[in-house]
Amino acid sequence: MVSGEVLARSWTSNICDRFRAYGEMEWTVGPVIDGLLCFGSWCVIASSEVLMDIWAAILMGPNAFLDETTTSLGKVFEAKARRVLRQLLQRNELDPTNVKTWPSRRQKLTGVFDGLLKQVIATPKGKTKYLSPAIQNELISLIAEEMRISLVSDILKSPYFSIILDSTVDLGKVDQLSLVVRWVSVRDSQVQVHETFLGFIAMSSGKAEAIANLAIEELQKLGITLDKLRGQGFDGASVMSGVYGGVQTILKNRTTNPVPFVHCSTHNLCLVIKDVVAATNHTSDFFDCLGQVFTFVGSSSLRWEELKMNSPGLDLKKLCPTRWSSRHESVRAIKNRQPDIIRLLTKLSLTNCRTSAGLLSRVRTFEFTITLVFWEKLLSKAQTITNMLQAKNLDIGVVPAALSSFTRFLRNLEGNWDTLIVEAQQQAIYAGAEQSFQLTMARNLYRYSGQLRGQNLPEPSKKDLFKVQIFLPTLKTCREQILLRFEGHNSIVSKFACLQPKHILTKSCTDLRTAANELVKIYHKDLQPSLADELIDLKEDYGSELRTEDVTSPLQLVNFIFERDLPLLCPQLVAALMLFIAIPVTVASAERSFSKLKLIKTYLRSTMSQSRLKDLALISIENSEVDKLDRSKLVQKFASAKAGRIKRFH
Repeated sequence: MVSGEVLARSWTSNICDRFRAYGEMEWTVGPVIDGLLCFGSWCVIASSEVLMDIWAAILMGPNAFLDETTTSLGKVFEAKARRVLRQLLQRNELDPTNVKTWPSRRQKLTGVFDGLLKQVIATPKGKTKYLSPAIQNELISLIAEEMRISLVSDILKSPYFSIILDSTVDLGKVDQLSLVVRWVSVRDSQVQVHETFLGFIAMSSGKAEAIANLAIEELQKLGITLDKLRGQGFDGASVMSGVYGGVQTILKNRTTNPVPFVHCSTHNLCLVIKDVVAATNHTSDFFDCLGQVFTFVGSSSLRWEELKMNSPGLDLKKLCPTRWSSRHESVRAIKNRQPDIIRLLTKLSLTNCRTSAGLLSRVRTFEFTITLVFWEKLLSKAQTITNMLQAKNLDIGVVPAALSSFTRFLRNLEGNWDTLIVEAQQQAIYAGAEQSFQLTMARNLYRYSGQLRGQNLPEPSKKDLFKVQIFLPTLKTCREQILLRFEGHNSIVSKFACLQPKHILTKSCTDLRTAANELVKIYHKDLQPSLADELIDLKEDYGSELRTEDVTSPLQLVNFIFERDLPLLCPQLVAALMLFIAIPVTVASAERSFSKLKLIKTYLRSTMSQSRLKDLALISIENSEVDKLDRSKLVQKFASAKAGRIKRFH
């Protein structure tokens, strides 16, 4: 039998005639590469082993048959071939008569890049290969079960933990509840914070009682009780955060220990921005205009290409309906592309396009430009804080500090009104837009206090009118909403104020003792009155070192204690710090699991079983644990599952 490589060489000798016969391309190196990729796709769909051999030979050595190509071009082709191969392995668009032979062909293609699988495929017929779907599911379940045992054993070693819950609907229209546990470990004298994903739970009911029961039952199945539960983090939905019948209230009633509820900090910040936008009609109209510009340009490929050809700047971004802080990218793209947008809308308005004329009249105003510059600054700061709060190794004490930074930014922005005007005028010149305000003041039919009948007060300038009616109310609403929506976070942090390094160094011993005793009253089952003495001793003995090493957070403080082998001298302080660090900050880890959910349960895998989805998600998200597993132990478990396997594996 002629080898696949020889067939590949003979096939490439007349590839030009074949493609000309089909009228698909001309003889150049580029089209030949694209043609080979198309040919490989056709080989998979067809049921021809000879063509499969040709395609395998092509993938194995692209430079072996393209004498005219360079090494770099060969690498480019191989990268393209690998990408196409991954796409082909996920396709189900096959002839129904050939579906039964598809797994073997797919495994053969995969074996081109996997040496171990290639050896398995080369096993003679009649021998066991362990490549069936049932074996795959069994191996996936086995690996996931071992990972759960390892993860749960580590969680149980932690003195305290918190749970993080969030839900989403997958492509199969199943409401999936993501269960994440936040816990603390000590390894090599370093305290580390972990947020471990334990699986997806299919919800049949959206009621608070049902959600709480599902989470508790899943924890109990894993051997985790609520005795060490010291915190819970959810989003702001009433079914989760309700103070009377929400999940947080149900969990508090199921345990005798304090379990503070933390509304996700990033969600809270998004709600602050949402309230600020709704505070003034001008701001709402501004974001509505941004959405209309994207819809108008993006709905036509010709408009999109024309806008893209004018300048290779940022592409327009669609406004996210929920994550308001992420709208920074959308606003920044509009700011960067404002000259091109005005140029495009002007051109289209000359063709009697009413939509473009209406958008042009709004985009080129100075009010739009200054709002664009202002919100680009505001959203940029909000996005920076959001990204910082999503880190796993933070404690909730960072939230007030981040909000203080945001408040200072707002005050500086308010004091730099004239600078903002100058930046907006520079942006207007750059974009070719108007450079003066056109805002009109609504007629006031009432007299002000002290105003005489018939007396006309001087009307404010349009610049001052914009500042008073739009700019200042926006900043005021932002500051008010920050205080209102983060009241719960500030309440939790204030209870643990005595654990903050800044508080320890600046407060008197009497104040430290009072604050520590108040904390002991709340957590009387976890802490003892000696906490106050340990705090005072730490301040007197190591206060100078705390200042020198710039210890600013409870996590840094507990690491400072372990690095100097002090846990035995201040056990109550270590316990209090561990408890505080275990309280969640955001639900970002649960939301990250939804990204994996979309990658695993795709349109072509929408009927995947819940157990397989749960196991694959655990393996994918907690993949660092896979390397820690004992491979020989896994093989022994797999072999002992059935009597017929024992002889083959021993």
